[in-house]
Amino acid sequence: MGQEELYHLLGNSDPNAESYELFINGNSQGLRESGITFTGFPYGTPFTWSVVPTNCFGDATGCPEWSFTTETCTDTAVPTTVASTPIPADAATAVPIQAPDGGYAFNWTATANAGESFTLNIGTDKPSYTGHSGC
Repeated sequence: MGQEELYHLLGNSDPNAESYELFINGNSQGLRESGITFTGFPYGTPFTWSVVPTNCFGDATGCPEWSFTTETCTDTAVPTTVASTPIPADAATAVPIQAPDGGYAFNWTATANAGESFTLNIGTDKPSYTGHSGC
């Protein structure tokens, strides 16, 4: 989303704005020149958000704050599919670090049912799964 689209989305035609500071629940998410997508919002949770236009002269004042509540979870049971055939394999050694950023692409096999997703936990020890069984 470019700046022109953001102006249109926010109903803002102020050509003085160089960037926008995004706030969620009163916490700054940083300066943006265009829109941003967030993931991982919990179900049934209220949020507030606002966008403050800014430039080298300062921040706009009197900016509105909006609110929304995420959808309620409609699932009726916990997921039943577990991941298998992980890459890297369990207890693998000498796993290559990929250049140039030192990253690694994790992979696994899953036959997820509609609406199921997986959370990737990474640590130097096996993570605990408080509140989850079978994994």
